Amino acid sequence: MSADGTRADEVLPLLLVTSDDQHEKSLRAIFDGTSHATYRVLSYSEALRLLDDLRPDVVLVEADLPTGNWKRLLDRALNLPHSPQLIVFSCFADDRLWAEVLDLGGYDVLATPFETEEVLRTVSSASDARARKLAAKSGKSTAAA
Repeated sequence: MSADGTRADEVLPLLLVTSDDQHEKSLRAIFDGTSHATYRVLSYSEALRLLDDLRPDVVLVEADLPTGNWKRLLDRALNLPHSPQLIVFSCFADDRLWAEVLDLGGYDVLATPFETEEVLRTVSSASDARARKLAAKSGKSTAAA
């Protein structure tokens, strides 16, 4: 088992949507040595294109990108059969943003600057929730057949 609770041979794709180089650097340092392979894109439009190809477990998305809206990305992600968990991050991670993200179907909100343990716990929990959701879908489709 690795530090994030997955099998050592299991690689979990993690999509990072941010235009901020410091956020990328911080998150790559946090996930170094875990089973998460991080893929960074700079815009929502790039992220939309990668959702199908990459099939990430988790998407970490900056709340305030100049190129789009996290809500649009969330809407697209929720409509995929392999929908990833979406976590929004912001230096303004307040109760209003948290409630909005959860109400719209997102997984959680992280505050910047990032705290290593909080990021690892949240992403691990999101990965577990996605696995349970996919297993439940698989069980329903199997039971219906």
